[in-house]
Amino acid sequence: MNLDMNRNKNIALLSIILLVSIILNLYSINFPFGYHPDEVIKVHFIQNNTQDFSHPILILQIVRIFNSVLRFQSEQSIVTLGRTTTAILGTLSVFLIYTLARRTLPTPYALGAALLTAVAPGLVVHSHYLKEDVAFTFSVLLSFICFFHFIDAFLDTQSSLNPSLLFSKPNHDLMWRPVILLGLATGLMLSAKYKAPIIIFVYLISPLYVFQLRKLSYFKNVSLALIISIVVFLLINFPILISTNTFINGFNYEFKHAITGHIGISINPLEHLFLFHARYSIIPSLTALPFLCALLFMAYSMWQWRETSWQDLFLIVYVGIYYLTIELSPLKPWPDFMRYIVPLIPILAYMGMQLVHLIANYVPLEVRSFSALALTTILVLFPFIDSVKLSYYLNRDTRDQVNEIMLSKAEPIVYEAYVKPFVYPPEYPRLTEFNPQEVCTMIASSFMYERYLLAGTLSNQAPDVYEKNQQYLKLFQYPYTEISPKHRSFAFSNPTLRVIDTCYKSEP
Repeated sequence: MNLDMNRNKNIALLSIILLVSIILNLYSINFPFGYHPDEVIKVHFIQNNTQDFSHPILILQIVRIFNSVLRFQSEQSIVTLGRTTTAILGTLSVFLIYTLARRTLPTPYALGAALLTAVAPGLVVHSHYLKEDVAFTFSVLLSFICFFHFIDAFLDTQSSLNPSLLFSKPNHDLMWRPVILLGLATGLMLSAKYKAPIIIFVYLISPLYVFQLRKLSYFKNVSLALIISIVVFLLINFPILISTNTFINGFNYEFKHAITGHIGISINPLEHLFLFHARYSIIPSLTALPFLCALLFMAYSMWQWRETSWQDLFLIVYVGIYYLTIELSPLKPWPDFMRYIVPLIPILAYMGMQLVHLIANYVPLEVRSFSALALTTILVLFPFIDSVKLSYYLNRDTRDQVNEIMLSKAEPIVYEAYVKPFVYPPEYPRLTEFNPQEVCTMIASSFMYERYLLAGTLSNQAPDVYEKNQQYLKLFQYPYTEISPKHRSFAFSNPTLRVIDTCYKSEP
């Protein structure tokens, strides 16, 4: 009876957490089309059944399937459908991190990991966008669950403790069910984003720390799973077979983009001591305290690595390799370079709760539950408040004020990208392309000027980056009125706008 009551209680708590997640993810989901320029391109692809393969097309295919039933025509309706799809995948990611955490944590702490993931600002905000990042996060977590099941079955096969897990030849070399599940999940991951090979690399090096694995048999099974994943990738991305040159061009563009940087701006990790994404992406996306807890847990686990479970070692290796990969890349494109760390958020939330569990084990038994609850509340409170505010202001963007402001300003007026919504095809006018003497009002967006103000202080940038840096600095010598977010800028939402009066004449 007690077991049934506990089970029902856990199901109820998990349901509440998932409800909180979907409410946060769906709130303000109908913010205006065009504020996120990448969404403009994706809606165009969905409407015209085309793609450029700068990214794999999993998210496009899912939205196309839904829209084949709903038959939305307007851009706002299609983008809202796409955002809703992403929101659902964000909530499913919360469920998956709970499932993953249950392997090594007691249920209350696994629920804490799910709750912290559900309220993480980075996951909540990116669950509002028609982009690949949350779909990739979902598929990464799903592949981890399938990989852990695969390793469990493999270890059980080797020890012959559980023959019921064997779906293979008599020599037990192949385990069909775990291999097929891993192949399917990995295929989804490959179809979500080109960063998926990073995770496959983590799979391949796992025998270095899961010492019980028989390497030859392990790689035979993993190779079969990878073959299945390639088949899944081709089934989802089947236009590759029709427009191979488009795929090659899109992939080459994205690869070159990753190794050279964005519009001439190259962020060297050494100039930021490998902390660029930690400072500007992870902390804003998870908040500082949960990130600190995750770091402490990783440090403790590496210090006590012999006692650390192979699952946690795997996740630590994943976090380290994935983080180093995106940090080493000079590609950190404004305004939303933080989207690259979204797949780390659930794992870091899980690690933060692992530290809470460790601390609670040192607390006297009579106050252990209260202490764990108090620590979890502290971890969750600030991300939750931040996410509520960020979601609220998605539909109350600073750019909503531009039309009213322009009515009161002297003409001619020019403005740059990220000041008003885009229409397809997107154009990126820059204030630096205009002569201030020929206009009276210029409106600048922090989503444009901040990249050049920072890049101008760094070494080895393209010459035009330094030129634009100086041009913006000269523009900002004119009087300007600043429109700041009520809360803060985040990703593609709520830039700071500067309304510059270039007709201003100072008194002699």
